[in-house]
This record gives sequence, C-alpha cells and structure tokens, in this order.
Amino acid sequence: MSEGSKATSEQTEAKNQDTNLDADKLAATNARLLKESQEYKAKYKAALAEKEEIEAKKLAESGDIQAQLEAERKKAAQAMAELAKTKKKVISHAVTEKIARYAGDVHSVDDLTNQPELKSFLKEGLDEDNLDFNDDAAKRFIDAVKKSKPYLWKSTNGIGAMTSKPGNGLTTQAVDINKMSVSELKEYMKQNFK
Repeated sequence: MSEGSKATSEQTEAKNQDTNLDADKLAATNARLLKESQEYKAKYKAALAEKEEIEAKKLAESGDIQAQLEAERKKAAQAMAELAKTKKKVISHAVTEKIARYAGDVHSVDDLTNQPELKSFLKEGLDEDNLDFNDDAAKRFIDAVKKSKPYLWKSTNGIGAMTSKPGNGLTTQAVDINKMSVSELKEYMKQNFK
C-alpha cells in the first residue's frame, strides 16, 4: 500500500469513527428528549386531571346543577372529538394496509392513497362500524389507478424503452430492443431520438 493511499485510508477511517460518534450522540439525545417529553406529557395530563377534579368538586359544592351538566356535556364533546380523531386514524391505517396488501409492486403506497379516485371507492367500500375497507373495493381502486396511471408501478417488462413519457395521457408501450435486428434498431433510433 502506498503512503498516499494509506494516509487517505486512515483519514477515511477517522471520519467514519467521528460520524459514528456523532450518530451515537444524536441517538442518545433523541432518546433523552423522548423520555423527557413523555415525562412532561404525563405530568401535564396529571395536572389537567387534578384541575378538572377540583373544578368538579367546586361545582358539586356550589349545587349548581346547570353548571355541572354543562361541564359534563363539555367533557362528553371532548371525548367524542377524541373518538372521531382516533377512528379517522384507524380507518386511514386500515385503508393504507388494504391498498398496500393488493398494490403489489407499486413505487409508493402513499402515492396511491393520495389519489383523488380513492374518495369514490371509500364511499362504497368503507365499513365504519368495523373500521375496515372492503377487499373488493380496494382491488377495484387499484385496478382503476393502474389503468389510468401505470407509471406508479414498477416495470414488469424487464429491459425495454418507453415510447412516451408518463403522465402525458398516452399509453406507454415497452419496446424490447434486445429482440430488434440492427436495421430495426437504427430505424427505431431515428424515429424516437432525432
């Protein structure tokens, strides 16, 4: 090994060690911040619960039934809002999971779940009681998007050249250049790469 390459190797190794130390420090900092965040969140929830308990005692001592009823309605409305938020998250995860299950070789499941066509399939295939998305609706949605936007999926043709750009409204046709003769390849090049 020459002197220059040995020095470069040592410098690279030193940089890698520094990078690993920095990564370890960042990981430790992230863990500490997560732990502190969880502790403060728990303290906040405990303080909030204590505050609500004190307010409930004050209302009970005052004997104002109307105020107690209003406080209970407020708590119920908050619980319903929290339930709706949680239900929306669970449904979103269920839809994403079903689409991922049947999408196969799609580049990005997020690209599929962000398609505007999904709304119409959600109307017919979403079971809000069981928080589930119908398998048939998921398959029909994927088939519809696959026909209209085939560029969202990985190519299954192997080696080939696309004859048009994705998204310009034209259908793409794969051309296998390995099966072309030299004269066919020259003609193809003249037509498509002027």
